[in-house]
Amino acid sequence: MKLLVKNSLKYWNYLPLFLAFFLGSCTENCPSDKVVFQNNMNELIKEINTKKRTKTDYEWDLIDKKMRKMLLECQPKFSNELSNKENIIFWENAIGYAYVRFGPELLKKYGQSDFLLLKIRDNVSQNKIEVKSAVKRLCKEWPVLYGSSEEAISDLIKDVMFLRKKKGLITVDSLVN
Repeated sequence: MKLLVKNSLKYWNYLPLFLAFFLGSCTENCPSDKVVFQNNMNELIKEINTKKRTKTDYEWDLIDKKMRKMLLECQPKFSNELSNKENIIFWENAIGYAYVRFGPELLKKYGQSDFLLLKIRDNVSQNKIEVKSAVKRLCKEWPVLYGSSEEAISDLIKDVMFLRKKKGLITVDSLVN
C-alpha cells in the first residue's frame, strides 16, 4: 500500500508543471505590459533568426501564428508606448521575418495578397524606415542572414514594400473592407 501511495504522489508532483504548460499554451493573449511584449517579440525573433537548421512547415506555421498575433493585435496595443527607435526596430525585425520566412518567394507571396506582408509594408512606409539600413542591421545581427547579399535582399524587399504600393494594386484597407 505504501508503495502505491508513494508512486501516485510522484505523478502528482508533475501536475503543476502540466497545468502551467497546458494553460499557458491555451491562452496566448497579448501581454498587459510593454516590457513583456518586447521580450516576447525578442524571443520570437530569436526563434526566427537562428541558423540551427531548416524549419519544417509545422514549425513555420507556429511562428506565423505568433507573428500574426504580434503584428495584428499586440503591436497596435503598445504602439503609443513604444519610442520611435523601438518602433523602427520592431518593424525592421518584421522585415527580417518576411525575408527569412519567404526568401526569394517573397514577391510571389506578396502577389497573393498576404495580409501580414501588407501590414509590414504599410508600417515600414508609415514609420519612414530606410530599407537598406534595416537590411544592413539584420544581416549583421541575424545569424540566419550572415553572408547574405544585403543588396539583393534590399532590392527584393523594396520591390515588395514600395513598387507594388506605388502601382496601387493592393492595400491593407482593401483587404479589411
